[in-house]
Amino acid sequence: MNSPSQTRSLDLLWPPLAFLVAFLAADRALAAQPQVVHDLGGLVLGNVAALAAIACSPRRVAFRGRSASVALMAAVLFGAITLVANKALDALEDPSDLAVALAGLTRVRDLLAAAIVIVFIAPVVEEGYFRGMVYPWLASRIGDAAGIVLSSAVFAALHPGGWTATVLFLIAIFWAVLTRLTGSLMPSMVGHMSVNAVSFAMLVGQGRYARTIGWTDIALTGALCLVGYWVAGFWTARRSQPESEAHALTGLTLYSVGMAVLISITIASLIMGVPDKP
Repeated sequence: MNSPSQTRSLDLLWPPLAFLVAFLAADRALAAQPQVVHDLGGLVLGNVAALAAIACSPRRVAFRGRSASVALMAAVLFGAITLVANKALDALEDPSDLAVALAGLTRVRDLLAAAIVIVFIAPVVEEGYFRGMVYPWLASRIGDAAGIVLSSAVFAALHPGGWTATVLFLIAIFWAVLTRLTGSLMPSMVGHMSVNAVSFAMLVGQGRYARTIGWTDIALTGALCLVGYWVAGFWTARRSQPESEAHALTGLTLYSVGMAVLISITIASLIMGVPDKP
């Protein structure tokens, strides 16, 4: 298996520091602007500054992926999981402040700016930092398993709490495992983008078009994702050569788990989508 590259302790300070400085600078510079411009401007500048700090880090897990098919599998799997998770969490907890703000966006330029930040920039920054820097740093000191769990816990703790944080913690563990197995950030980044894209689309759809995703919609999406996941898995098996039997077994296990999850999502959503008889 691929070992994560080492990260120096001091390197961990620069991305959050760069984000904070840029965010505070934007907060002052955009103080007179409308609230949505003020908030989005701070997020854009903060994330860009953090990304620059990560890119300048001398030691990190590679940004360039070695397996586009694994990234496709991650996108398909986590997109379907996000649909179900968001649908279920709607009834369990109140939406976060960010979710409320996104649901209220109406102007196209505001939606476009928010989409660029949330769907593309933020996943690259967060994966580059948590899976590319924090996880390798922890793994070199407390071992792979503990590093995966602890880095995922920190990631989840910095997001909205409650059930959302629990779901993000479990997803982050999977992303860290993918990073460990592939030696690349590409699968976790693409999977993260898929999660954010689905969440963003659901919020905007509900807020702007009053369109609520139903269980039948999710069942159809799950079936399509199942086909895409199988094709991507077949592609991966044909084009990749496992480094060892243990590596091959781990990859097969993860693939089987993903197939089981997508099948369960499709069947359960079909059942939930059937209206109750009077």
